[in-house]
Amino acid sequence: MKALSEASAVQNPIDDILHINSMGDTSFFREKSYFVGRGVSSREFFETRNLNGTSIDNIINIGSINASGEEVPFRSGQKTDFNLLVSSSLQAFASYFREDRENRKGSLVIDGLSHIKKDVNTFVYMMERNWLPVTVFCDHSDIESLELLEKQHFKFWHWSGKLLENHNKNHQRHSYFKSLGDAIEKNSALSLTEKICSFPQLSDIIDQLKRVDDEITDDSILLRSEFSKLFGLAVNVSRLIFVPDSEYVAKFNEKIDRIEDQLKRHSIFINQNAMESLELCIAYLREIIANPNAFIDHKIKSIMDEIRESEIKKFYFLVQRADDIEETREFWMKNNDSSVDIEAVSVTDLLNDSAYDHYLGKNVGLIVSGWMNRTNMQKIIFQQTAFSNISLHLYDYEHEWYQYFIEYWKGLMKKYTTSENLLDEMDIEMKDIEPSFLTQISTITSAKKTADIFQFETRVNSYANARYTSDNSPLRTKKIQFAADYFMYSTETHRFFVVNEDKFEKTHEMSVDDRLRDNLHPGDKILLSSSGVDLLTDKADELMQEGNTFGSREKSKIWKKALMAKLISLDYNMSELRSELSENGCDMNIITLKNWIFEDSSIGPQDDHNIDIIAKVCSDDNLKSNLNEVKKSIKTVRSFHQKAAFAIKRDFIDNLSSIFHDQSHEEISERDMLSVSLDEYGEIIIIRIMDIEQDPINIDPLHVNRLIHGVE
Repeated sequence: MKALSEASAVQNPIDDILHINSMGDTSFFREKSYFVGRGVSSREFFETRNLNGTSIDNIINIGSINASGEEVPFRSGQKTDFNLLVSSSLQAFASYFREDRENRKGSLVIDGLSHIKKDVNTFVYMMERNWLPVTVFCDHSDIESLELLEKQHFKFWHWSGKLLENHNKNHQRHSYFKSLGDAIEKNSALSLTEKICSFPQLSDIIDQLKRVDDEITDDSILLRSEFSKLFGLAVNVSRLIFVPDSEYVAKFNEKIDRIEDQLKRHSIFINQNAMESLELCIAYLREIIANPNAFIDHKIKSIMDEIRESEIKKFYFLVQRADDIEETREFWMKNNDSSVDIEAVSVTDLLNDSAYDHYLGKNVGLIVSGWMNRTNMQKIIFQQTAFSNISLHLYDYEHEWYQYFIEYWKGLMKKYTTSENLLDEMDIEMKDIEPSFLTQISTITSAKKTADIFQFETRVNSYANARYTSDNSPLRTKKIQFAADYFMYSTETHRFFVVNEDKFEKTHEMSVDDRLRDNLHPGDKILLSSSGVDLLTDKADELMQEGNTFGSREKSKIWKKALMAKLISLDYNMSELRSELSENGCDMNIITLKNWIFEDSSIGPQDDHNIDIIAKVCSDDNLKSNLNEVKKSIKTVRSFHQKAAFAIKRDFIDNLSSIFHDQSHEEISERDMLSVSLDEYGEIIIIRIMDIEQDPINIDPLHVNRLIHGVE
């Protein structure tokens, strides 16, 4: 609140604004509050919201904490006696708080566990030293990581069950909280229905693949890679919600042929039993796809029966890939003999398109055909807001996986129960906050033991990544899945250029943003060089050459070379190097240290005092004698990277504006991938992000931050 003194508070209408009776006592203003979340969004929230007719920005004095851990105002002329400080990084907040712990009191709110998972060491350090009270807001998508909070003795509060139902009785919902209200209404009405189907040939394929999985050894890199592709094709067939046309069949057979060719070429290195099972799977898949009408007798018939018998008047069919939307629509337009409206939506659009960011009501249903993998099933059930009536059509093996998923979630809900003293304080019983959908699910007992699909999927994913991993100083990455079977292993510091389609649709002005990896979302369209070069680094080098500062790049790397030489002298013992640096005051986690040494996009430490410590620990004469020049060069390179980002965005906007205006924007926006030729940058690929896997993967530095095609 706006740095009010006791004297000014008497004259300020704060009592009227907040409906309180402070009598000039503003002691409740004195302690700061801290918020770690999405910084820009938080700023926009406070600038555009009113409280009893007065802008919150005029009641509360809000600033931010930058990446260096410094207080900065949101705008020029703003007072710096802040009541609330917003940061987008837990590490930045920790740097700020550590500087003056004795005088920096207050409480911290963290919006989502993702901020903690990015920097667990900082969080643990902060909690173990009781810096200040901490509240963490989570949703169901965070529940698998609540162990991080449990270890720090957090109390849990579940806002669910009857508490949600009671909330929905109040229909006087303010527009500021509409999205929250929609999410509550959807989850209160959530209903999951299971329809079990049978397809013996597909079941045989899955059984054969499980047998092969038992035969795969760690050194069978090619077998692991082709196995993951074959499993992917089998699962894609399981999810089909339309009868594939000749073009789909031809592309499918091309993929099968490539897998078969690779296996035959290396058959001498593959266990004979495994090879026979794989050949059988390939033969079955060819047979199934050659007779696409067979699909009508299985899931499609089950879906047709549900549509005829249901009282719901509109269904959305969920498809894994955006490429399947049109075929799904066309098939069901021809084969829907009921009066029910049918639409199709991809998983990516369901979770990111504004058309599905609100509750569509109880009279609209979502039909899910097949197991969509652990992450997507979690998002479909818990994260999306649009649909409460969800019908799952599953083959027998998919139903086993689904059963495991539901039992797993029930276990988590029971593990992290609301603290008893909180229940007593609120005068409610445990049964009142039990999520109703978990008790309503009619889990049909399977004759077979429920399969651990999580472990199986984890192994399959590791097989797909096997050829890109390395034991020699790998980098911590996240896997970004793009359209058209492309993907990338991206490091945390890598920057991307993103087409801002929302702004174009609203203003018809082309806009390009530059974002770090963790600010990307499925559905975003990314601009990448088809040659694989780093656009930002190349442009920065070009600008530095024009400014006669090209030598700064090499000088800015001297500290990296010193660290690398020290690491070699320690026989590549990264933990020992980190320990020596930490003992001398340069405290960072081992992931950051690896990125410093091996990640090209890491220019230098934010705090240049760490360069002094690195010079001391490494005893590198070149670094010691050029210490000031190295620090100056790091600042120069960083500055030119910022200039390069602006220049690239300007060039892309100028060049792409004509393309987006000369062609139908709808046509371009519906395409998940296209190539354009720009004079200065060569061929540029505009490609949509389909998914971002959240589990970190350690990848050989040779393969990070480059676009890779799935058939390589």
